[in-house]
Amino acid sequence: MKIINIISRYRPEIEKINFFFAIALAFFMPLFPKIIPKLIILWVITWLLEGNFKNKLSNIHGNIALFYIFISFFIYHIAGLLYSDNIKVSLFDLEVKLSLLIIPIVLITSNQIYTNKYNQILFAFFSGNLIASVLCIINGLIKEFVAFDNFHNLYYEYLSVFIHPSYFSMYIAMALIIMGQLQFEKYFGDYKWINVLFLLLVLFSLLMIYLLSSKTGIFSGTLALIFLLIYNIKKKINLKICIAFGIIISSFVIYSFYKNGRIINLTNQLRTTEINLKEKKFETSNDRLMIWYYSFEIIKKNFWFGVGNGDIKDRLIEEYKKNNFEIGVKEKLNAHNQYIETFIAQGFCGFIMLLLILIIPLFKSVNKNRLLLTSFIIIIGVNFFFESMLNTQAGVVFFSFFYSFFNFVDNA
Repeated sequence: MKIINIISRYRPEIEKINFFFAIALAFFMPLFPKIIPKLIILWVITWLLEGNFKNKLSNIHGNIALFYIFISFFIYHIAGLLYSDNIKVSLFDLEVKLSLLIIPIVLITSNQIYTNKYNQILFAFFSGNLIASVLCIINGLIKEFVAFDNFHNLYYEYLSVFIHPSYFSMYIAMALIIMGQLQFEKYFGDYKWINVLFLLLVLFSLLMIYLLSSKTGIFSGTLALIFLLIYNIKKKINLKICIAFGIIISSFVIYSFYKNGRIINLTNQLRTTEINLKEKKFETSNDRLMIWYYSFEIIKKNFWFGVGNGDIKDRLIEEYKKNNFEIGVKEKLNAHNQYIETFIAQGFCGFIMLLLILIIPLFKSVNKNRLLLTSFIIIIGVNFFFESMLNTQAGVVFFSFFYSFFNFVDNA
């Protein structure tokens, strides 16, 4: 009884600490990935210490059906243990995906607290990406000054010193949209120099995405920015900014597709790809297309329930060996596509769950003209198409945190 009284007495302070850990989680996501699991643990502990669970359960409203689908998606992964041969890998996969269960529960039961401090979370994530970008550029320039390595240290994985370039590009694309939203809401004030600074930050962010050279990052970032431009035009926010923004986006797209080596290499590979459905021939120099082709062979044999989340890589490697796909065997490549990865592991049922998780909020957000949620679904949806993002902490935490934040907090 004493403990309950003490907690009740200091609940406002505990809530502040809990919010601090949420801010830290958003800020350090692109900067310091190793600290993220520790921050989540501390965040959950303070959430538990707050107590008042009856009131927390009463906060579950709004997108309750979507919340249950999201939680069910994780529970369905647990069911995969029943028919996975590789239990060790399956348990590790569940550990990586645990954020899919924890984060939405914490956010939806605390949505009243976070709704009042919504922009602070957004600004923390934007700031973390900006600082991470500046530090990466400085690190790359120092290495170039020492080694004179034809600017290799300012390119792709050499530039991205904190997380993989694909994930960092995705983070920056989302931070760009957040920056636009904060600017439109006059979060930084209504001054001309703020508009100039905003455009400079857009240019810097696009430069980072270009240098990181993630094909997915360039594509998803471009789509999100186009949506941001359309949103601007509809809202009639500032004609001059819209024109400048349109010129920046057009220049970025043209320059990327004609000058970026990885984009040029991809287009050349796609040109040489041959598909003959009648003779069942598939020839390409693109490794990812080969992976997808072999993945569909596994899906055909395990259509309804999949192979279990512990056996995906084993089955893929078996398929690679059978077809003499040496690089796939050597690198132990995953499906490089979250939709396909989920289909292989959880079958048709899991695949449909994943689609519902994305499609339901997309339709709602477009109808309600919600910039951040629509942009997030576009960015995450495109990245899911080219990466198995829910296999890594960087992908799972980002997806779970902002999906829950935009659906269960912003909707509160």
